[in-house]
Amino acid sequence: MTELNETKKKLATMNERYDKSKQAVAKKGREVKALKEKIKDLEKELSLDKVISKIKRILWTHIGQSITDQWQYIETIHEHIDLIGRSHKENQKAKVALGNMPEIANRMINVLNNRTGSQLTAMGISNRTDTILLIKRVLTLRNLVQTLDRRCQEMQTKVNKFMDSYTILHNRGLPSLLNSAGRLLSHENYAKRVTTFATNQITAGSSAQQETGPATGQSLYDKI
Repeated sequence: MTELNETKKKLATMNERYDKSKQAVAKKGREVKALKEKIKDLEKELSLDKVISKIKRILWTHIGQSITDQWQYIETIHEHIDLIGRSHKENQKAKVALGNMPEIANRMINVLNNRTGSQLTAMGISNRTDTILLIKRVLTLRNLVQTLDRRCQEMQTKVNKFMDSYTILHNRGLPSLLNSAGRLLSHENYAKRVTTFATNQITAGSSAQQETGPATGQSLYDKI
């Protein structure tokens, strides 16, 4: 009987130790799980994912503000583009209408300056004043055509400078300024387009596969 009681006590002790062992294992399991989560959080910090997202938000905020500040200039440039197109068409019509009349007008000035009234009459020029007025109109139109050409060239230079700068930014990811019809968007619609694009860029960057180990300065630069 005594031996049975001792055996029961030993069994109870073993069960108690087993239960404590299971509790210890469970506790260790929870500790390991917590450590794993902590490691994941640290890996995220080491990959600079949060930092990069914040930097991208700051950059896109500044880009959006810069666009707002320059929008009047952007509208002016696109007005220049339209104006240059219309001016070229009208100038071409004027050049066709002029034909070779400016050359003839220059020769006629020389004739008027070196001929007498009777000589002009013999040449079919009965009214010196009317001829002078005609020459003046021809030369005035020629001068206007030449002036318009110069103005268009000056505007085109500014347009080209803007488009070269914008093309660089567009190639780096800045959304297009134009709608499907090729017309300049309103500032409100373009701001929405930039915001949507920036959000997608930040979200795509955050969901991308993260680096293992600390990120280098070069990898940070490449990500941004």
